[in-house]
Amino acid sequence: MKDLKEVVTIEQKRYSDFFSDGVEKLRQGKETYASELLLEINDETIGEPFNLVRVDFIYKSQNGEDSINELRLESNSSYKPVEIRTDNALIHIKPFCWNSCEIACNEFELELLKDWVRQWLKTEEEFNGISSAIHSCSLPEEKDGQFSFIVDFGTSPVEAFYDLINNLERAGATQITIETEEV
Repeated sequence: MKDLKEVVTIEQKRYSDFFSDGVEKLRQGKETYASELLLEINDETIGEPFNLVRVDFIYKSQNGEDSINELRLESNSSYKPVEIRTDNALIHIKPFCWNSCEIACNEFELELLKDWVRQWLKTEEEFNGISSAIHSCSLPEEKDGQFSFIVDFGTSPVEAFYDLINNLERAGATQITIETEEV
């Protein structure tokens, strides 16, 4: 049975390696490109910071149009779900992908989540190379007393994951589920 630290480390490294290899392949033969460029989604129904996204790869095509590529894992790792009890919460870790991590919890505070997104999206920083930032966080939804949202942890370190869990616990979450249902 894997523990939380092992699962999180494996998933972060698996995506980080996949991302680095993918960017290297995509940049071949392109003159104008960027990876992890921060963009604002033009949708008034999605407030800041949930309207901000770091695109995996963007380049100018030969006809001068912008073209965006998403680097997405095609399958979950295969391991049995892990259940971890902390002082404040029961955390269920099911197979998940670092770039599409579905989080569900029974309590949360929107302002804590917004602060976490701003911190780990690194909106005020410029990069030359890998950003070590999350790439996006969806607007949370509530259904039957459960709150859920999806995080693309992008090139962020494992500390971003643990920081999110700590923020959820601080907000009063006693049940937290991490998974990726569809890849």
